[in-house]
Amino acid sequence: MSHDITVIHAGEPWPEHWSVSLYLCGPTPRDTALESWRPRAERLLRERWTGDGRLAVFLPEAPDGQPEPPYPRQVAWEEEAMHAADAILFYVPRDLATLPGLVTNVKWGAWHDCGRAVLGSPPDAQRNEYLLHFAETLGVPVAHDLPGAVTAALALAGPGDRREGADRHVPLALWRSPDFRRWHGELAGRGDTLVGGRLLWSRGNPVTHWVFEARLRSAATGQERTELASRAGEPPPAHLAPLGTTGWGVWRDVMLRGAGFPAADLTTFASPRLAAAADLAAGGEATAAADYKHAYDLAVDDLRAAVRRTAQDPAFREAVLWQNQAVVHHHLDKAAAGGPRNAQGRRNELVVASYLQRYTLKNDTIGWFGPVGWARCTEGTGPLTVRPGPALTVERHTFLENWAVDALAGTVARTPGVLPWLVPRPVASHARRGHTLLRPRRPPRELSDGELTLLELCDGQRTTAEVAAAAAGPGGPETALLALVRLHEQGIVRLDLTGPVEARPERTLRRALSRIGDPGVRARALAPLDRLERLRSDVATAAGEPDRLDRALTALRGAFEEITARDATRRPGADYAGRTLVYEDTARDVRVELGTPLLSELAAPLGLLLDSADWLVRRVADGYRRLFDALYDRETRRTGERGVPLAWLVALAADGLSTDHRSVPAPVGQAVAEFQDRWRRVLPLPDARRHTVSAAELAAGVAREFPAGSLPWAAATHHCPDLMIAAAGPGAVAEGAWEGVLGELHVATNTVEGRAFVDRHPHPERLLRAAEADHAGRRVYAVPPKESLFVSSRLAPPSALLSPTYRYWSWAEGQDAAEVPGRPLPAGGLRVHREADGLVVRSGEGTRIPLLEAVGEFLSAAVAGAFSPFARAAHRPRVTVGRLVVARESWSRPAPALAWAHEPDEATRFAAARRWRAELGLPERVFYRVPQELKPMAADFTSLALVNLMAKTVRAVPDGPDATVTLTEMHPGPGRLWLPDAAGARYTSELRFVATRMPVTGRASAP
Repeated sequence: MSHDITVIHAGEPWPEHWSVSLYLCGPTPRDTALESWRPRAERLLRERWTGDGRLAVFLPEAPDGQPEPPYPRQVAWEEEAMHAADAILFYVPRDLATLPGLVTNVKWGAWHDCGRAVLGSPPDAQRNEYLLHFAETLGVPVAHDLPGAVTAALALAGPGDRREGADRHVPLALWRSPDFRRWHGELAGRGDTLVGGRLLWSRGNPVTHWVFEARLRSAATGQERTELASRAGEPPPAHLAPLGTTGWGVWRDVMLRGAGFPAADLTTFASPRLAAAADLAAGGEATAAADYKHAYDLAVDDLRAAVRRTAQDPAFREAVLWQNQAVVHHHLDKAAAGGPRNAQGRRNELVVASYLQRYTLKNDTIGWFGPVGWARCTEGTGPLTVRPGPALTVERHTFLENWAVDALAGTVARTPGVLPWLVPRPVASHARRGHTLLRPRRPPRELSDGELTLLELCDGQRTTAEVAAAAAGPGGPETALLALVRLHEQGIVRLDLTGPVEARPERTLRRALSRIGDPGVRARALAPLDRLERLRSDVATAAGEPDRLDRALTALRGAFEEITARDATRRPGADYAGRTLVYEDTARDVRVELGTPLLSELAAPLGLLLDSADWLVRRVADGYRRLFDALYDRETRRTGERGVPLAWLVALAADGLSTDHRSVPAPVGQAVAEFQDRWRRVLPLPDARRHTVSAAELAAGVAREFPAGSLPWAAATHHCPDLMIAAAGPGAVAEGAWEGVLGELHVATNTVEGRAFVDRHPHPERLLRAAEADHAGRRVYAVPPKESLFVSSRLAPPSALLSPTYRYWSWAEGQDAAEVPGRPLPAGGLRVHREADGLVVRSGEGTRIPLLEAVGEFLSAAVAGAFSPFARAAHRPRVTVGRLVVARESWSRPAPALAWAHEPDEATRFAAARRWRAELGLPERVFYRVPQELKPMAADFTSLALVNLMAKTVRAVPDGPDATVTLTEMHPGPGRLWLPDAAGARYTSELRFVATRMPVTGRASAP
């Protein structure tokens, strides 16, 4: 990597090319006895420039010992250089007697709002208040010493891009504008060549509006002329921050996920002394072995003390109570009491260690110990601004799980006297064609005249009694009521009190019960709901008091089981299952702003990844077209009919759509294999620990292997990269001591649609407007059944960002999970037909939807976790593109190869684990994945407890071809965490971006 720096003194010609250019503007001493500040700035730039290519530094002083150029020539040189510079560093160490800086004031007035200025103002500088006022008003970066000003100028310029010839006259801020690049690319087709120019006016960085005075030479005549090129049309959507010139943008609202316990809390479980003794003992010396035995005994004592302190910690106990009360009673209480270190005692240690590693090192969104935060992309020139509030969370909300309220609703619906007041509703997925009822995945049902009348009366407003009275025939209302109940038992009519998945389902239930006209029946129906709501309130007010919370949860559990005769937990062991009766969501008390310099550094490498993600989605779409074509042909041959019911075709494709953390559907797996082959051609990985390339080196290969194409379904417009920042804090980011680290890239899906995230945003409607703008009315949303195992109270599905501009279709046999803002098309009336351009979905009312659009939500779910550019390998280096780590260093080994995990003696096992770590060259801290666990777990090879936990997990790996343990370096590690609380403790975190293609809203024009 080159770190070339060229200094251009006043009047000197420009070098032939550069990647970044800086202009050093400020007062120049006229007294030769005084030293200029510029040579020191040059030295600092040589120390700190680490970018690709050449840094050109305009230094408006003559070289040592040479005379100044004539004044008119110097002024013209300065003006041309300032117009071209990517950043203008104003450094004003004003002393009114020796360094008044009067000309600097004039230049500041001319350039302070150009978007490329940085102001350095030392604390003792005189009469700089006016400059500082405008810097603050306009968001100009300000530093109070020369090193800080140099760092800020380099950060403002951002990653370079080689420009040569006349292109040197184009500042990076304009060069990154897609509109300018389109105009620039069209010159050759017009027969023109750019020979010079200057940016007259601009807004934004990269600029969104601009006027460029171009000097052009005609190839036909050889004559030169001046042309004003400008950006016309509407500005980019306000919700998007452009990723440089990549053509991608990210939502300005960025979700911040972070742990609720400081990372340092886990260090109490580490024993570096034991690790060092084990390493020395590996040499076989008798004294070292004795020292290891002594260190082991001390480490066991330290571990017992750490486990006891953690198990007694009120915050830790409260966190575990929210997740699993039984764990507190069966393990934490015993660990807190400091019982013997027998088999049960060791199990207690592992439980405490397991929960603590999750709470300190994982970016989970779970209650107050994983609060939701929101950051904002701004046009500010500071790369990262963080302002923690006085507390970890700014708000806490306690909710009843939807399944718990549904269970209560079912009990209340069976209360004597309630049936007449229920409001019957047709099943949304059923369609009627005259007397024929069309149902998904079931044969048509012919309705009698009486049944048809009943269905037509079920309008969602009339009560059961009112429907029965209106439909009463010779048998009276009682006969009609019995017929209505039979329709309910046959799954044709919904006759219940349950509502959609929502944050406060008990309010929907209360509204329904409040409409009961009989006061006695109403009071009996409301009584159990009132009781559970009071107990939920007791749980909420117990926040921060674990003993009180324990009692409140026990009371709620007992009341629920008494009222409903159902267990107060469900689906044990399942992930995201909403297993208990209540959950808590919280908002993190922090304000985070991501400035233009940070996004500019990440733009190019992230844009390449997103380009390849688009290709992956299109290739997956190709696979699903083939799958659905084959299923359609097979089914039409079998039935002899024209067309196939949509719900039935989806059911036939179920095996090709279902996915979990252990496997992917065949169409996805085939696409991923080709995807990795193509990335191997773009970026072959060496046998090394680290591999670093620039985005420019990969650009041509990515364009070749992952060509652009059209969007296969609307939900695929979004990709969501999870990015971590490895930095010791915001100050380190400002100084350039940081790098981005890609966690996951969720493709073809918007992972911030979950209710837990949307509801914690200060302006949820802003997120909805952003989603609407990106989908532009094209999205078709398949409303999931409420009983689906994937439906959750907190996460998506169902989406919390549903718009009346979308189209919906319902395929649930019972109740839809969401009450959508529009009438859903019933799946019973939707059939798939082949047309000239492929399979389409049609209804009897004229609806026509391309099949992949109709099933887009299923496809997004299947492909969301498929982004994996590099195949798993025995060892894979850390891969860095520019300033973004796109793959952390990793190792994969068959589980049986970890023989140390099966060693029964703890001391021997720990020493063997240390030797194994050294043989593989593993860092002390890693994350590891095993097939039976959804999420990675943390290991610290200096921690007896975490080594024991890893051994236990490895021993539990089931036999089979996938019995593999994959380890990944913990990067960023505990020493490079930027997210603080008010006390200065550091937390692990990640930023979840929503990326989409920038719309082309305007073109450059030449008046």
